[in-house]
Amino acid sequence: MARTKTLLLTAALASLLAAGPASATIHLSFGLYTSNKPTTMVRQFRPVLDILEARASETLGTPVEIRIQVAKDYEQGIEHLASGKVDFSRFGPASYIEAKRANSGLRILAMERVRGDKVFYGIIAVAKDSPISSVQQLRGKSFAFGNDQSTIGRFLSQLYLRNHGIYSADLSRFEYLGRHDTVGTAVGAGHFDAGALNEATYSKLVAKGVPIRELARFPNVTKPWIAREGLPQRLFDALRHALLTTEDEIVTATLKADGFVPGEDSDFADIRAAIEMNDKFFETPAVVASDDPAREEDGSIESAPETAAVEPGTDWPDADIDVPGIREIPDGTGWAEADVDVGGRSATSMASDAAPAGTPASAPGQAPDPAAAGNAVAAPEGGVAPDEAKAPVTDGVAESEPPPADDAVRVPDGVSAAVTEPVTGSDTAVRVQ
Repeated sequence: MARTKTLLLTAALASLLAAGPASATIHLSFGLYTSNKPTTMVRQFRPVLDILEARASETLGTPVEIRIQVAKDYEQGIEHLASGKVDFSRFGPASYIEAKRANSGLRILAMERVRGDKVFYGIIAVAKDSPISSVQQLRGKSFAFGNDQSTIGRFLSQLYLRNHGIYSADLSRFEYLGRHDTVGTAVGAGHFDAGALNEATYSKLVAKGVPIRELARFPNVTKPWIAREGLPQRLFDALRHALLTTEDEIVTATLKADGFVPGEDSDFADIRAAIEMNDKFFETPAVVASDDPAREEDGSIESAPETAAVEPGTDWPDADIDVPGIREIPDGTGWAEADVDVGGRSATSMASDAAPAGTPASAPGQAPDPAAAGNAVAAPEGGVAPDEAKAPVTDGVAESEPPPADDAVRVPDGVSAAVTEPVTGSDTAVRVQ
């Protein structure tokens, strides 16, 4: 009996000892967001985390296991860390700033070191065979940005463009494509004239044969590794020590960094400023690039010629109107006979805009006369179908026209015209049709 009791106690003790180490294992979660393909990111970071597990386990004297949690986008990755759903994360500078704004209790474990410093570069890339040779030549071109919360993919690249005279309005179009590799691939395929991506992804794509080349580069601070609010101090210290003492070749190959250095919140002051000033990229530029023909010698923009206001009731021949490209047209002159250049478009090129011969003038702003309701506009030969042309009119103006305006211009018989949007610096603009 005594021997049996001893055996049971021994078995129970052995069971407890066997369960002890497993129950004492520290489980941590590491957060990432998809700046590249999720599978690529897991393969990239797993070797690094294995090194951190070993070093942290040695420091704590307890096994440490780190699992990877990949968020679907920047916003979710920021939320995971700010809310404590993951224990630590690796972010770009802009994402760190946003997360810090959401939770001031976040702390920097370390920052990546690249070529011995806290600085690396963003790249503005164009297709390999693109004729574009300067940033100023991006005016009128299409541009691919990364994620709309990306440091390089948005904030720093847009700051760089603005500092070189290129605003959003100067681009023919732009889009936020999300990942850096997507941007580089899209530019190489000719879907965009240029795009912004990080230096490491650019190098990988070039090595794979994607036909892109560097047009310009701009500096960025390296990525911080950040701990959640409330992470126990001993775990914070163990992770920080593991990062700062890591000089492994795997880290260098994986992160394109040669180790880690201490980091402070103040390292991100310039990035904060870039984010705060980002709205200026979307403003109407006050100055354009030096190769723009509208620029004066002193650097100011040539303003459009002023257009004189027309007093209500003034007939066309009596009005002193100076609209760029439009000269006075004598009474009875038809559109086809008028030598008019409107905004760089010839009479021939604007023929589709003109009212067919014989169609009454349409001058927005004239009030309809109820007594004349029921009159119909006759469709000229080759013009619109009669059903489409019929509308109640008064003095040649359909009742469906906008309400009266004080600056309406009366047009003589034989000339068709309409009041359009004012030219800069003018009260009234007239387009002759």
